[in-house]
Amino acid sequence: MWIPSESEASQIEQEIVDCSSDIAKYDTEIETLEGVLEELRRKRCEIQRYSDERRSLLSPIRKLPIEILGEIFAASCSGYGLLITTNPEPEGKISAHTLTLSHVCSQWRNFVISTPSLW
Repeated sequence: MWIPSESEASQIEQEIVDCSSDIAKYDTEIETLEGVLEELRRKRCEIQRYSDERRSLLSPIRKLPIEILGEIFAASCSGYGLLITTNPEPEGKISAHTLTLSHVCSQWRNFVISTPSLW
């Protein structure tokens, strides 16, 4: 078995110190890059959200006349009026297709609210 001399042991200890210093530098660099990566992900998410919002403005349903949309709403809500009850049994839960439609966008909400026949 090989046993290092004092000068070799001293050199090995210095190499260990150097390695520890290099590891600390890499850890610092990794931490910095992780911060950059997190910021890039946040910006990407922000741009994706903006792109999705812009894309929704071109949605074909926006071109439907409100009268046609009203007919679609009436057909989809017929027989499903808003039922709110205090009955704690499962059959007492809210069945509110109209309410769901009113939460899609402000235009739909305004239409649903201004159309009593949907309620």
